[in-house]
This record gives sequence, structure tokens and C-alpha cells, in this order.
Amino acid sequence: MNFTITATKEVTLLAGAFQSPQLLMTSGIGPRDTLEQHNIPIVKELAGVGQNLAAYAADAAQQYLAIGTGPLTAPPGLLAFERILQSRPSLLANDTIAALKAFPSDWPEVEYLIENGYSGLNRNYRLDEPTDAYNYATISAAVVTPFSRGNLSISSADASVPPVINPNWLTTPEDRDVAVASFKRIREIWAQMSGVTIGD
Repeated sequence: MNFTITATKEVTLLAGAFQSPQLLMTSGIGPRDTLEQHNIPIVKELAGVGQNLAAYAADAAQQYLAIGTGPLTAPPGLLAFERILQSRPSLLANDTIAALKAFPSDWPEVEYLIENGYSGLNRNYRLDEPTDAYNYATISAAVVTPFSRGNLSISSADASVPPVINPNWLTTPEDRDVAVASFKRIREIWAQMSGVTIGD
């Protein structure tokens, strides 16, 4: 069923991190070369549509830290942040330390998601839950000072065709360095707990 909706002022389009730029581009708003490639008439040339995907995560983190709202208010378990640059700079390369100084002095490099459950491969390298009667917990980490930048584009003028998503995660040495440091910090956290076996 098709509908025609009109507005007397502005229209705000909310279709998610991936579909919003896709709908903008298929509607003629976006990078000129992408629109021309798919023979889409240009309504407005905006080179930034679909670019800098990591900026969304940074905005979400800042919103959470500033006023306690946004997408990060619904984690799977407990949420924590750390400034490794302040707490354990020895885990970071000098080039990473220099690059991270571009962020505000109170900006964390890592977000930890602490879950009271199992996440990952079991001893049989299967994705199902373990059946050995032990209790499990998971600490996941995410880099919240990303230097890598992804992008999103379209492969068709048809908005029903899924967009082309290139997250481009961990493509800079700084991001890889912080990711490895966060993994080491997780192992240190587990090591502080008595009677805990750290998985491989």
C-alpha cells in the first residue's frame, strides 16, 4: 500500500544508521559521484551522506556521558568506561598516546560491556552455550576513540536494495593498539577475582 504524506515545514527522516543515508541517497541527496553512478537526479549534493560511520558511536558515547541518555543506556549488562591513557599508559604505543591527546582530557578510550552470561566459542569451538555446569560471565570491550572511518553507499537507485556497508573497523594502528590494550585490561580484571578461570 502506498501513501503520500505532505508537510508544511521540515521533514525529519529517521530510518536508522544505515537506512537513513541510503534513503537520502536514493532520494537524490548525497555524494554527487554516487548519485550520478546510479542515474539518480541530484536534489542536493552532500558529500558527507553515508560517511564517517564511527562518528555515530562517538556521539552516542558523548550523549551518555553528558546526560545519561541515548542508545548506550540499554546495555546487555553492566557498562563501564576507562581512560587507559590515564590508568595504564604503558599498554599503549607512543604514537597512540600522541594521537589520543586530540580527544578531550576526560574522554575514555574503552567501553566495557559486562554480561552475566556466556559470549563466544566453547571448548568444542561451537557457538552454543556450554553444558559443563559452570557459571560464566563475559567482559566485552569497544574502542570509543576510533580513528578508523567507515562509509555507506548504495548499489542501486532502488531503496529496497540493501545498502553497501563498509565499517572499516580497526584499520588504523591506533585503533588496533587500543583494542589490544583493552583485551589486556580485561585479562587483568579477571585476574583480580579469586577462583576465576580465564578462558583462552
